[in-house]
Amino acid sequence: MVTENEKAHHLVGGPFLFAAGGKSAIQRKKRPYITDWFIGLLFLFYIYYLFPMLLADMDQSDRHYLRQQLTPLQFARPQSFTQNGSELTEYFQRYGFDELAQRLDARYFVGPVELGAHICVAHCWLVGREPPATPRPTVLLAHGLFDHAGLFLKLVEALVKHGFNVFLPELPGHGLSDGDPVHITDFGEYGSVISSSLLLLNQNPLFGPVSLVGQSTGGAAILRFLLDQAYPVTVHKVVLLAPLVRASHWNMIRVGMATIGMLLPRVPRRFNELNSHDTAFCDFLANDDPLQNRSLPITWVRAMINWVDWFKRQALLLKQGRQRLQKAPLLIIQGTDDKTVDWKYNIPQITQFFSDTSFTRVIDARHHLVNEDKLWREQVFTGLINFLKQPANRSS
Repeated sequence: MVTENEKAHHLVGGPFLFAAGGKSAIQRKKRPYITDWFIGLLFLFYIYYLFPMLLADMDQSDRHYLRQQLTPLQFARPQSFTQNGSELTEYFQRYGFDELAQRLDARYFVGPVELGAHICVAHCWLVGREPPATPRPTVLLAHGLFDHAGLFLKLVEALVKHGFNVFLPELPGHGLSDGDPVHITDFGEYGSVISSSLLLLNQNPLFGPVSLVGQSTGGAAILRFLLDQAYPVTVHKVVLLAPLVRASHWNMIRVGMATIGMLLPRVPRRFNELNSHDTAFCDFLANDDPLQNRSLPITWVRAMINWVDWFKRQALLLKQGRQRLQKAPLLIIQGTDDKTVDWKYNIPQITQFFSDTSFTRVIDARHHLVNEDKLWREQVFTGLINFLKQPANRSS
């Protein structure tokens, strides 16, 4: 039974009424309003786009601060692990730089250096506690998208133990290097980092013959550099690990960019185990690595599309005799369970530019070969190091 007070409450507009129309919540459920859909879409936009963007940008000041704590890159005095501020000490410990320095018979150097148009943080390991009489062969190592030097220490250790110096610059927008997180407008910026790094190494007597090794986007950076040179460059060998020309689901990416790409500043990143069988590594990326970006700028996707178009133009120039074949021996190592790059398309597109090529399939390996589980990672490292150790005229 409804009392008079309750009737009066409903008549004047209680908590279940709308000011316009005076319809109750029960009546409202019969027909969704446009405003409800609009609010729902705003909420979803926040959860899937804005929130990851906020997470991605939170550590920018920390990256800048850590970079300022490092002295400019030089090769006179190895990096100390005992005379740093607490933040830099925590950085070295989180990724294991300090422990690696104890295990290796090598000198470790790190610091900001101008590479191309950017101030990049470069990490370097020189074999031996003292300079050897003869410069050691050197690997210029290029990491992949979202990566940084701290994720490549397993490969660094393997290379140094087999007698290779390693120079590892962090690409713009990655690690402690400058630039907005993962932001790039043209892959030529990555190529210029490789170019400047190679020039630095070739001009320094501490470094022997330089080979280029790149994982995924790092492979694209190396290709962008090599194919853009007007004259032959001095490179001993090239190793590409799951190299990026075009990504998986390529047609979907192009359609998406043509339809909604102009509306979204970033694409949210979803962490999963599709990149590696090493669940500990995947969990570290998702939960414990503060240098991981939580979203991908649309500008990067647009740059990737432009990169694919540029690569196709180089292939056309090659057929016309206006692009030079690369003489450095090439090894491509590719996992067959890679869901990140369109590797069946990419491999023949890359090998056409090289006169001396080798291709190794790693059965069931996923995309991040440098951080695959031990079973697959050891196959990758063994194949890579054996290839680098072969005399160039015996590589095939």
